[in-house]
Amino acid sequence: MREGLVIVTATMIVVGCSNPEMEKVNQLKAQCIKVHDEVMPRLGEVVSLSSEVAKERKALMDDTTQSAADYRSELASHVLVLDSAHEAMMLWMEEYEPEFEAKYGVDSAVRYYSNELERIGAVSELMLKSIEDGKKVLDSH
Repeated sequence: MREGLVIVTATMIVVGCSNPEMEKVNQLKAQCIKVHDEVMPRLGEVVSLSSEVAKERKALMDDTTQSAADYRSELASHVLVLDSAHEAMMLWMEEYEPEFEAKYGVDSAVRYYSNELERIGAVSELMLKSIEDGKKVLDSH
């Protein structure tokens, strides 16, 4: 059984390396996973920070001053962005097809993984920015 897996893997490597387009697919897939793996560990931070920001907003509900109302509004916006960042990562992971090329061919796969690299890049930027901004808003008051 194990020998069969080794043969299949070796065959895939040989076939993949002999086709420049397949090499491109493999590079793009690796880049997608690299970006995902760099930012995914911060997903818990996004969730935690969203909870902290929401808690801060809730603590100000009895304050009827305009400045408190403005701050609550700002906090609500940050919760939305943090939650959007979380949802974007979850959606990307749900929709990502790691074996796209097996179903649709190499040419389509190059376009698909190029697009996925852009998508996960945007998710990464959104997550990192939402964390930075969420921390700033909590530290500012």
